[in-house]
Amino acid sequence: MTTPIDFDDCGDLDLPMQLILRDEDGNDIEVIPINGPDVDFSTGIALLQGYSGFYHTPITQVRKSYAYQPGATLSDYPRVEERILEFRLGTKARNWRGLRAVESLLWRVLNFRHDCILRVYFDTGVDDWREIAIRLERKPKDLMKLAPGRSKAFAWDITALACDPYWYSKELWDEVTFDTGTGSGATRVSNRVLQVPNPADQECWLEYATNELTATSTFTLPDGLAVYPAGHALAGQRITHTIPPMGAGKSFLIETYPLNLTLQPMDESQGVALMKAEDFISPLPPGTNEPVDLPVTLVGGTAATKLAVYAVQKWDRFFGGEV
Repeated sequence: MTTPIDFDDCGDLDLPMQLILRDEDGNDIEVIPINGPDVDFSTGIALLQGYSGFYHTPITQVRKSYAYQPGATLSDYPRVEERILEFRLGTKARNWRGLRAVESLLWRVLNFRHDCILRVYFDTGVDDWREIAIRLERKPKDLMKLAPGRSKAFAWDITALACDPYWYSKELWDEVTFDTGTGSGATRVSNRVLQVPNPADQECWLEYATNELTATSTFTLPDGLAVYPAGHALAGQRITHTIPPMGAGKSFLIETYPLNLTLQPMDESQGVALMKAEDFISPLPPGTNEPVDLPVTLVGGTAATKLAVYAVQKWDRFFGGEV
């Protein structure tokens, strides 16, 4: 059933939009507000009217035509293209020297050599944002009206490229500690349940990570929500994968997305070969609004062993898509 929209509660909102320069560790080095209540040209940079490419992810249907076939046959896997975003930025200062400083800031954050983050807030909550990594796709149009020294404002037509075309919002996570179990030492067994949702409108490939291990540990993880099919000896039970034993002093990251390295020990030792080509095949489906159970098992380890799961929310559009 569709929830009616209360149009009386849809007042005009001046929602923030930001350009963010972020380092490799995820720290925000520079945050430039370009729209919203913080923008009164105090930073000298603002979003002007007219922008496109922010909404639907560009997708091309893949189809084949066979001899004598009427029409075509669609592939089950349409091609997701890179995203081109077009928007206009204004730069302004009190004088020529100030304008030079504003321009230097803008092109340090937004350029051809590295990505910056475009973050858009779609409501008034602190977590109501989505962001995308962009860089210049072509040089901004630079037709000047006034001679150097006389200009106090410029308008720039920006064409930006997002090689990853999706918008991302706050990462969801859960963590368990294996502080109880049966047996001891290498035969110690402890079972826990992680819980995480995926309310986004795109599928979510989970990631798992441990703390630094203090004893040899063997983890068994579920393959999304997948179960063994009818006719299998374990029909109806959750499909799982057992991670090769990791010794004391080790920690690791598991990425279930099939195109990424599945097992990544944090000491950069070889991990892929240990998986023996065993891959995860199932993501969390889109619109999983309630946390789902992810049963995990540890053999070995200690009462201080921890395991976390991370769900990266990925969206088609910079607003909307919620179920």
